[in-house]
Amino acid sequence: MTIKYAVMPSPLGDIKIAASAQGVVRLALPSQADIRPLDPSWERDDKVAADAQQQLKEYFAGQRQVFDVALDMAGT
Repeated sequence: MTIKYAVMPSPLGDIKIAASAQGVVRLALPSQADIRPLDPSWERDDKVAADAQQQLKEYFAGQRQVFDVALDMAGT
């Protein structure tokens, strides 16, 4: 499975959004960057998860309170 990630500027700092073809697998706020680094095999593609990026932009603009992006949840 290929995972790509985008780095999105926000009022909080850079947010990293990782996604597979099925949906978002990870969203890392700036304060989380050192706690759990991104997997080095993931490829950077700032166009990935465009729907999640748009919804976050709307949230920071005060235009959204509910998110409806596809998620790819794995694990227990």
